[in-house]
Amino acid sequence: MALLTIHTPEGLGEADVLRAAEVGPSLVGSEASIPELLGLAGFADVVALDRTEAFARCCEIILHVRAERERELREEEGDEAFEEERAKKEALLGGIRGGLLLRSLFVARRREASLRA
Repeated sequence: MALLTIHTPEGLGEADVLRAAEVGPSLVGSEASIPELLGLAGFADVVALDRTEAFARCCEIILHVRAERERELREEEGDEAFEEERAKKEALLGGIRGGLLLRSLFVARRREASLRA
């Protein structure tokens, strides 16, 4: 199984977790870590591959291209939607650069049926 997701780093303080939840996608501030959740779902041998920097570069590129195409996008999306999307991407990028958010690829295997409780 493979899961590409945005999450918080372990060890963040309560205020930082709340801030990450504000700037990240929904459910980013879960109390359980991704490996813990995968374990509860019956997966083992979880490996995390950090893809944060590549994701940050993607966010930067998206912001750049949207700025280049601002006039066309405002016509297509409307001013409010354009501004909302820009604010969301800027906040997400700020959360990444501020150490509040990570993007990781988690790879795991399903535990054998006989090993599950």
